[in-house]
Amino acid sequence: MNRNHITAKSLYRFIVLLAVIISSGCTQVAHRVDLLYSPLSTYRGGTGKLEIVDINAQRTSSTDPSIRWVLGQIKDSEGVAVAEVISGIPPYEVITDAFKQELSAAGYRVTFSKALDKSAAKGIIFTDISVQLDEMPLVGRLETSCAIVLKLEIWKSGGVVNRLEYRSKFSDTAIKERDLLPQTVFQQAIREVILKAVPDIITQLE
Repeated sequence: MNRNHITAKSLYRFIVLLAVIISSGCTQVAHRVDLLYSPLSTYRGGTGKLEIVDINAQRTSSTDPSIRWVLGQIKDSEGVAVAEVISGIPPYEVITDAFKQELSAAGYRVTFSKALDKSAAKGIIFTDISVQLDEMPLVGRLETSCAIVLKLEIWKSGGVVNRLEYRSKFSDTAIKERDLLPQTVFQQAIREVILKAVPDIITQLE
């Protein structure tokens, strides 16, 4: 009886371990997450031309298709990183394009520039954009979290109106359609930043 109890207990442990290996085995390979932002188109009241400059784009090049942009890490149940979450699209491009879509929907004629024209009536300089998108595959489910830090300057009539900083953090768990969860969490974190920043931008530019 005791031997059977030990055997059954050992078998149970083996099954649990096997399930963990199957669930997390693919995490040894980097997971690619490419997001096409879907705009909220919530805000109105913007007028005229709005020039956007992203300092991050000046520091790095996104023209090489072989470049992997690291968004975060894939971690095991102990929180140890076992692989990377990567993208073929620079995270700063995803976020600045999201702002372009939302501000265009608000009424601005948005253009991107390498450097802000000091004579521009309205402008935004994104001075820092950081994204941390982490995944934790567990038995039967996936936990994902995304944190964004965004710093920008608002320019009007050739001068800085304000320097602002925004943060967002969103996390979720999925049992079904786990492959879609990282994109969903990333987009929701961007939307939280949008909901905070866009009203401020419109108020201070108009």
